[in-house]
Amino acid sequence: MRKKLDQVKGSCVNNLRGFFKTIVFLIVWVSFNLTAMTIVVGLVQQEPIYLFPVWHPFDINNLVFQIIILLWQQYFLSTMIFMAFGGGSMLYIPYVHIKSEVNLLKYALRKIESRAHEMARKRKAFRDASIKSKVLSECYKKCLKMCVEHHLEILGYFYRGKRLTGIIYTTGFFSGVIACTFGGYNITSVSKYIHVFIKIQVF
Repeated sequence: MRKKLDQVKGSCVNNLRGFFKTIVFLIVWVSFNLTAMTIVVGLVQQEPIYLFPVWHPFDINNLVFQIIILLWQQYFLSTMIFMAFGGGSMLYIPYVHIKSEVNLLKYALRKIESRAHEMARKRKAFRDASIKSKVLSECYKKCLKMCVEHHLEILGYFYRGKRLTGIIYTTGFFSGVIACTFGGYNITSVSKYIHVFIKIQVF
């Protein structure tokens, strides 16, 4: 059982590590694309290089101020993207945990016979042939009881997290629709160069 536990734990850690690497890659990739698009459009149209329109008291034609504001906008954008993908990770982590616990429970049920025999062998009364079957029966009941308790813990964890998951899904859906609507309108209505850049990214 310990070997299986370590195996499931290792698999869970690897899944989470891969998931967070994917999140970091997506954050960097989206930020890089938006920054590159902004710089290309700014250079082609000879306009100030900003990720999104912003008021500032500095000289609009000063390249140093443009770079500082662009870096600030990049930081702001990266934070927003991280929060968006962070919502996904809040859904993924409970899923991985429940999946791991269910796998352990299934393994424990499949190996209930060997677990009961192992538990019985550790008892001194098991050496007495007259009560051997009784001891084994008690061990079976104890192993089954442990599985039932484990199952109840999984159900409790699921129902406790169900409300939070619903809030995250609802918030993510509505904020995503709003962001896609306004962001898409803003991107597609700015310049013809952005249309070309989007086509390059898609194809």
